[in-house]
Amino acid sequence: MRMQTKLEIERRELAARFWHMVRQSRDPDACWEWKGCKTKNGHGMWHSHHNVSPMLSHRVAWELTYGEIPARMCIKHTCHNPSCCRPMHLRGCHPSDLGHRKLDETQVVKMLAMLSSGVSQRKTAAAFGISLGAVAGIAVGINWRTVPRPANMHPIRRPPDGYPGPKALRPRPALCG
Repeated sequence: MRMQTKLEIERRELAARFWHMVRQSRDPDACWEWKGCKTKNGHGMWHSHHNVSPMLSHRVAWELTYGEIPARMCIKHTCHNPSCCRPMHLRGCHPSDLGHRKLDETQVVKMLAMLSSGVSQRKTAAAFGISLGAVAGIAVGINWRTVPRPANMHPIRRPPDGYPGPKALRPRPALCG
């Protein structure tokens, strides 16, 4: 019988500590929620040791299940739940695949209907798997201006005539002279 190394024992103990912090559902499709502290975006944070930097919990779940994450590889939630640690809901991807989720016009119409019925922008963003900023841009008419808006929504605000544009596009004043 082979003796376990100290590293293998320590790894097994760390794994037990980690999975203790995950609420594992018996439902085969449900998310496994992180019970510990979270970032402002809802991602779980796990501290393995006192002098070690914290790691995102879904990345730890991936490494415990599938092994080391290759360089330049991101781990994406297929369930769009940032606190989910279920390995079946995670997939590896290239950083360019993490860009904005593509919306079509029918999804934007549904989103506007949700917003006009009183659903919060945060809940709408979660339902469509997009950022809160993207929903806010659609709500005020910065994005998807051509989509018909429900009658009870605020009209799209047009900039006044002579508006020079966003601050980033204005010419910068000379610093000297």
